[in-house]
Amino acid sequence: ASHGAMAGTNIDHSKLPGVKEVCRDFAVLEDHTLAYSLQEQEIENHLASNVQRTRLVQHDLLVAKKLQEEEDLKARVQIQKLHKDLEDQDSEIAQEIQEKLVIEAQERLRQEEKDEDIARKLQEKERKRRAKQHTERQDHERFEDDCYQESRDCSKGRHKEYEHDRPHRHRTPKRHHK
Repeated sequence: ASHGAMAGTNIDHSKLPGVKEVCRDFAVLEDHTLAYSLQEQEIENHLASNVQRTRLVQHDLLVAKKLQEEEDLKARVQIQKLHKDLEDQDSEIAQEIQEKLVIEAQERLRQEEKDEDIARKLQEKERKRRAKQHTERQDHERFEDDCYQESRDCSKGRHKEYEHDRPHRHRTPKRHHK
């Protein structure tokens, strides 16, 4: 019966694969499993490297952002320094211009004072010249007056002398005789 039971489940040995085939199939299956395992590992590695790359990129981005911020800050500081330098330069130039203007104004004032002084001296010289001319004219007129007076006096004196030189005749009033 036991044999019969087995006979009921008769296995056709001719249809079963041989040991070689089984080993080959097993090897193929093993190769597939290994290949699958390797592929899975490769995918995991790829994902891990992607994650790592992403982290590196994020880190690089943070570093880059930080570097950019530092560069921006440096640029702002340089621009501020440049503006300050320009303002200082402008201020210095304005100061120099102001000083030059003050010096020019002082020189103009000194020149005006010199000119006024020269004008005053010239006016004084002219006043003295006119006063001298006036005095000379007065002296000349006085001289002429004196000469005229003297000549009149001289002619009067001569006339008087002439009269004195003449013998005096006493005039007697004429009498009318009847």
